[in-house]
Amino acid sequence: MRRRRWAALPAFTFAVAAIQAFAPSVIGAPQQVVTVTDQTGDLAFSLPGFMDITRADVIGTGRSLTFRTTLAQPIPTAPSLPHPCEKHIAWVWGMDTDPTTYPVGFPAPPSGAIPVEFGLRVLWDGSVFRAELIDRRPLLSGQAAVFIPQPFAIASNQVSMTLDTALVGNPSSFSFDAVVMCWMGNDDGTEKGNFGWLSVDALDPFWNAWPS
Repeated sequence: MRRRRWAALPAFTFAVAAIQAFAPSVIGAPQQVVTVTDQTGDLAFSLPGFMDITRADVIGTGRSLTFRTTLAQPIPTAPSLPHPCEKHIAWVWGMDTDPTTYPVGFPAPPSGAIPVEFGLRVLWDGSVFRAELIDRRPLLSGQAAVFIPQPFAIASNQVSMTLDTALVGNPSSFSFDAVVMCWMGNDDGTEKGNFGWLSVDALDPFWNAWPS
C-alpha cells in the first residue's frame, strides 16, 4: 500500500519527508512496539468511521517514536466538518512522561490541569491538514505551551506522527493515550463552556504503558 505523506498544505497538495528525517536513527535499531485495540462503533454522536479508533500503536526505534492510530474507515482527502466539529477534527496522542506533574493550561482552560507533558495532534480545519507537537512542560513554570510543527503521514485508515525522542526528553518509559477530538472553540479552550474541545472516541483503557 502506498503511503500518503502530508504536511500543512492545501487539500490535495501533499509533501513530507516524515520517515527520511529519522532514517539514520532506525537502521539496525531494535523496535519496542505497544499495540492497543479499541471497540469499533463506540463513537460519541453520529460521526463518520474515520473518527472511530480501532487500534493504536506506539513504536520506538532508536531515537524515534512513532504514534499511529488505525480507524474504522479511511480518512478522506478533504473531510467534511460534521457537527459538533465546528472548527477542527483532531487525531491526538498524549504522553505522560512524569506522573508527578499536572501542567495547568492548554488544551484545558487556564485553570485546568491535565497529566500530559506532551501532546501530538494531526488537525484538519476544513481546508488544510497540519500536525504539531505540543510541549506543555513550560506551563509548570507559568509560561505558555510550545507548539512545534511536525511531519505526519496518512495511509488510508491510518494516521501517524514520528518524532525525534530528543523533542520529548528521551523518555525510557511513559503512559500514552489516543483520542479523536472535535475542536469547537479557540485553541486556548475559552469557548464552548469549560473546554474548547470534545473527545468523541478514545482508547479503552485510556492510559497505556510504553514499553508494556
